[in-house]
Amino acid sequence: MPSSIRLLLANALRVVHIALWMTIPATLLLWLNFAEVPVECVPEYGWYGGNVLCVSEDTYFFIVFGILLLGSLAVDLWILGYMVEAVGRLARGDGELPPVRLNVIAAGCGLVWASLRFWLPFIAFVLGAFVLGIRFMVNGLPHRVALQAFDAVMLAALPLMAVMLWGNLVGAARYAIQGDRSLICRRRENVRTALVNFKPSLALILLLPLVTKLGLRLWEGLDELSVLLDGLDLMTAAALGSFAFFLLLLCWSIACSYLVARYARAVGIGDNLNPGENED
Repeated sequence: MPSSIRLLLANALRVVHIALWMTIPATLLLWLNFAEVPVECVPEYGWYGGNVLCVSEDTYFFIVFGILLLGSLAVDLWILGYMVEAVGRLARGDGELPPVRLNVIAAGCGLVWASLRFWLPFIAFVLGAFVLGIRFMVNGLPHRVALQAFDAVMLAALPLMAVMLWGNLVGAARYAIQGDRSLICRRRENVRTALVNFKPSLALILLLPLVTKLGLRLWEGLDELSVLLDGLDLMTAAALGSFAFFLLLLCWSIACSYLVARYARAVGIGDNLNPGENED
């Protein structure tokens, strides 16, 4: 029991540590958008009301756009890479979260790129159905009938999408445990593994939305408590709100990693799958 408590406290401190680091750029962005502009930085003419940095309009736009776009992309890729590392550790029986390292962004990029390759046939199917519907409308098919036909095709494709999602999760778990990114793209092999282990796959596909819904409910509760921040100054309220958001986001990510790691152990990933087979 003391060992479990120490592990829990160590993981909690690590999550708080990560959330604090992510709060810094988010608070800076909020300050740039909502801080009061000094009088000397307000232009005398034109519609633009100036900015808190006292720089030109174009410079300010590129600074804010760069922080928002590049910062959001970096945070998303880092969290994905951290989830890959966490799934690998948890599936191997190590309950301690991975250390905080910047290079896990590479693992996140690999997961996104390989998953995009995995979904390319389904994306091509959707685009093909859309183009075919447009051609039918051009050739005289009523707009309402074309939309109904497209909806029917998408409804019929829902089971295929669920099976593809199972296969993608199997490939992501194999990548996290065995470190080979090409394992994600083995569609037939991953889908076969998911279908053979139907019950764990079904449980995973139900638990992930449930955890997501729980996280959204918690965020709604925190949003209702935000009235307590009304008496604070702008920067303090922005920092506390950003910290709460990233803390909840990280807890959700780690919960999903735990579910995927349990699924990997249930279907025997790392035991009975040969990473040396050719890609399909």
